[in-house]
Amino acid sequence: MPLAGSQKLTDEMGYCVARIECDTPTGVQCGTGFFFAFQLENGKRSPCLITSRHVVHGARSGRFFITRKDADGRLQPQQPLECRIPDFEDKCHPHPDPSIDLVLVFAGASLQAIKAEGNDYHITYLS
Repeated sequence: MPLAGSQKLTDEMGYCVARIECDTPTGVQCGTGFFFAFQLENGKRSPCLITSRHVVHGARSGRFFITRKDADGRLQPQQPLECRIPDFEDKCHPHPDPSIDLVLVFAGASLQAIKAEGNDYHITYLS
């Protein structure tokens, strides 16, 4: 997203981060993830969350939270949207080196579901 006028990069940085909660056999694990969008050959972008492997380890289901926009396009950070992902750990793609604590989660389907429910959101991608 291009930054308009006097809007500062630091103002947008909070919108590239999502809170992640994972339901595991031992309870809820929490962490954060950063939004990244890979450019595809067809010119479209594939939105992903990059997070730590230990955050999603053992997750049966999970969710991440993003900033809601109202019908007038105003940001509503006090009313975040919840994006649910069943079988969360299965949808994670870990770094090929197991000593590197990173995983990639494709977020496009969850974001499309949010839009299909009539909601809108604001995300800044680190790409």
